[in-house]
Amino acid sequence: MSSVNPIHRPFTTGIRFLASLLAAAALSGCAHNPDIGASHDQVSGQTARSEAAFVGCLQSNLAPGTQVFTSETDSGSRLLFGAADPARASAMLVLSKTGSYTAYQRDAWYDKGRFLGLASDCARLPG
Repeated sequence: MSSVNPIHRPFTTGIRFLASLLAAAALSGCAHNPDIGASHDQVSGQTARSEAAFVGCLQSNLAPGTQVFTSETDSGSRLLFGAADPARASAMLVLSKTGSYTAYQRDAWYDKGRFLGLASDCARLPG
């Protein structure tokens, strides 16, 4: 007849649970980078459109009521879409005074990069 040490089993179960919990915490910390500018989901290019025309094109194709927050920089403008906080914004457009732009989208996999596609399309339109 084999006997099981009653102290041993809860201890190993607790260690396994703790190890699983630590692994899950480590992975979830890597899943969301609050800096949207560090995102790999981006597109950049050149446009001849004015800032107003470019942003108007984007807004007309986004969900109604999408908020846009604009801040001026020495080299151009930074527009955040959805929230004024870059850690919560769903998208960002950096537009230079020379016409170059970079568009970033958080979680672009979710809607197949819709904002990135819109930015590229709006940049190519005349006007």
